[in-house]
Amino acid sequence: MVSRYEELYAAAITGKMDRRQVLKRAFALGLTIPAISALLAACEDDDSDDSEAAAEPDSDDSSDDAEEMVEEDDNEDEEGEDDLDDPDEVESDLDVEQADAFLEDDGWEYEGDDRIEGPYDGESDTLNGAGATFPAVLYSRWFHEYEQVTGVRVNYQSIGSGGGIASISDGTVDFGATDGPMNDEQLENASGGNIFHIPVAMGAVVPTYNIPDLDIAEPLRFTAETLAGIYLGEITEWNDPALVEDNPQLEDIDQSILVVHRSDGSGTTFIWVDYLAAVSEEWAENVGVGTSVNWPTGIGGNGNEGVAGEVVQNTYSIGYVELIYALQNDLGVGEVRNQAGNFILPSTSSVTAAAAAFADSIDPQLRDRIVNAPGEDSFPISGFTWLLAYENMDDEEKGIALTRMLWWCVTDAQRWNSGLGYARVPEEIVDLAKELIQDIKVDGEPIFPGE
Repeated sequence: MVSRYEELYAAAITGKMDRRQVLKRAFALGLTIPAISALLAACEDDDSDDSEAAAEPDSDDSSDDAEEMVEEDDNEDEEGEDDLDDPDEVESDLDVEQADAFLEDDGWEYEGDDRIEGPYDGESDTLNGAGATFPAVLYSRWFHEYEQVTGVRVNYQSIGSGGGIASISDGTVDFGATDGPMNDEQLENASGGNIFHIPVAMGAVVPTYNIPDLDIAEPLRFTAETLAGIYLGEITEWNDPALVEDNPQLEDIDQSILVVHRSDGSGTTFIWVDYLAAVSEEWAENVGVGTSVNWPTGIGGNGNEGVAGEVVQNTYSIGYVELIYALQNDLGVGEVRNQAGNFILPSTSSVTAAAAAFADSIDPQLRDRIVNAPGEDSFPISGFTWLLAYENMDDEEKGIALTRMLWWCVTDAQRWNSGLGYARVPEEIVDLAKELIQDIKVDGEPIFPGE
């Protein structure tokens, strides 16, 4: 019996599927990062005898099955709801086609009877937002879809979480976006009063590296101690004994480590350094936690795209990005040892496991963090990403449009999360988010035109 992986591998090495199709199908099958990396490598090396041997098809039926898969995928592109006719219309740093390349609908649908459907009289036809790059791939897809549903155009600029907090705080956008919650001082200084945090997705921040000597299908293993040591500038060589202990393949890599970090204010950074502070007393005391910090070592890149770009361009480098950015650039993605002592690859399921560990104790204001979660299967560098909205607004049309958009994001829009590498928000947290959305007011009165 030929496995679905073998079918996909056969389609990759014979050119019956391109990289875009292979990656979409790999996500749908829930394949591991090493398996996805092997498939992408096969796409790049169609004539390799070794690649053909790796697939080990049991019979010639695998080629026929793979061809059938391609035909199915082509039919989906022609007839399915996933088609994007005018991606250039979305004003975002990431093209919708780029997001769509990583999308495969996993069949999940929101089952509530409180869906946002169609335009609404009296709402603004545009919303402007800015902030986190961590969920920018997801937001590109979401806001294109939302315009098709309601006619409301959502313009989003991925300028980093620090920029998102600043933009909502001074009122230059209708909503902000961040992966690091605003602190009490930031909330107090916001020009329009209290700001709600609406969690709309969860994701993993992953260690990503470029070591050309190694096969990225065999991920490196990192512990709390080695990651903190690298970013503190205390572990400077790839063949440092602390790294070799968990990665014997590094013993002959006699190269200096080039550390890459974010140069802008970033929620991705917040999640990363929040984890380092949770596991390293030295980091907590000397560097601390924030959307930007004084880095002990390394070079900076602007946005997730910038960090991924620096890692691509510099061999023997290490950085941290949201999972999709590492996959897009064919970079190695490391396993990280969690609190239970298990080395865990980042995935939607391991992020969900991290959130589940905190579900019973979540802050009603939903500003909680979920790094270094307990549990056998929790990926330890996980976090929420939030949309930021004022509790009290002064524009009725904007208020109606914003609350409807936020409601859609925590309900119907969740169908896209898994296919783009993000975890869906657990139902019990969605219920709390709905309560916050219903508390958004204009002139002292709730403005959401729903429940």
